Amino acid sequence: MLTTQLYFPKEDGNQRDSLFNTKLLVSLNRKGGISRATFNFALDTSRSFG
Repeated sequence: MLTTQLYFPKEDGNQRDSLFNTKLLVSLNRKGGISRATFNFALDTSRSFG
């Protein structure tokens, strides 16, 4: 199981969150009144978990 927390840019609550890290900010793209958020995850599959 993988659990993570992502953040939206320019949210007031980010600075109050003790877990906040700028590496966890999503990229927002706005076009035609629609916002899309993207974030790339990289997993090291050579490691064994469990």
